[in-house]
Formats: sequence, C-alpha cells, structure tokens
Amino acid sequence: MRPMLLAVLLLAAPALAPFALAQAPTPQSLIEQLRPPEPQDTRGVLRLPPSPGAPSTSGVAPAVARPQATLQVNFGFDSAELTPQAITVLDSLGQALTSRTLTLYRFRLVGHTDAKGSEAYNLALSQRRADAVARYLRERWDIDATRLVPEGRGFRELADPAQPLSPANRRVVVINEGPAG
Repeated sequence: MRPMLLAVLLLAAPALAPFALAQAPTPQSLIEQLRPPEPQDTRGVLRLPPSPGAPSTSGVAPAVARPQATLQVNFGFDSAELTPQAITVLDSLGQALTSRTLTLYRFRLVGHTDAKGSEAYNLALSQRRADAVARYLRERWDIDATRLVPEGRGFRELADPAQPLSPANRRVVVINEGPAG
C-alpha cells in the first residue's frame, strides 16, 4: 500500500507545487530590487532632458524603467484576507520600505489576479487586495499613506498568459514611483 501512496504523491507533486509555501524574500533582496539605480558618473557634465519642441534625435523617447519587485502574496480564496504566508512576505516588504535606503520613496502596490471570473469582478478583487496590502503596511509598519499607492489591475497583465489560471498570475508588484512628497 505504501508504494502506491508514494507513487500518487510523486505524480501529484508538480500539480501541488504552486500551492507550497514559497520562501519570503529577504528585506535586503527587496531593498536591492527597489533601490533606484545610482546616478552614472558624467565627469561633471550635466545631462539635461531635451527642451519641449526640440527635434528628437532618435525618434523614440527613452523608457525609464522603475525599480520593482514581484511578490507572491497569498490571500484567502475569493477574498482580500491575508494568509500567514502573506504576512511573512509583507513583513519583509515592511522592513525594506522602512529602511534608510527606501524610506524617502513612494511605492505603487499593484494587485493582479488570475483569469478565473469576469474582468470586472477580478478588477475589484485585485483593488481590494492591493488596499489590504497597503493597510497592513500602514498599520503594522507605520508607513505613511502618502508613500503607498494601491492599484488593482485584475487579469489585464498576466504573468503567465499561456496559463491564465496559474497561481503565478496572482501577485503583487511593488514599483518605486520616485521620491515621496
């Protein structure tokens, strides 16, 4: 009987992997991901943006990538209730956001869902979840509300478009929006 049970568990392991508790990122790894890049040494030359109306030299405005981190924040089924795993992840984020390196910045907390259900429902659910993350960070880590901008995007930007119901799509992306205030 035991060999049969072992065989079933081995066959089921890949399907259960997304539900295993993922290790929370460390505060230091989050600081490194969310820290703005160091300014490049220009040897005293000041780089100014092109003046309005000036002809473009490349035809395309350069995209400015903002530092970001993608977190697997688990919630109760069909709710915005934080799970113990979510609290562990958010405690690491709270430590990072209150560090000397990041304390002067504002962050967008973007909630995403998988594609199960209607677009309108998932958009509202992702907003409630982003709000829950912001509320936890304010209440537990005393982070000023002006530094946290919760936003729900539903399933408009799937992390794994080939598998719209994948747990990888249920996530929170933290984006450094620049200096607060």
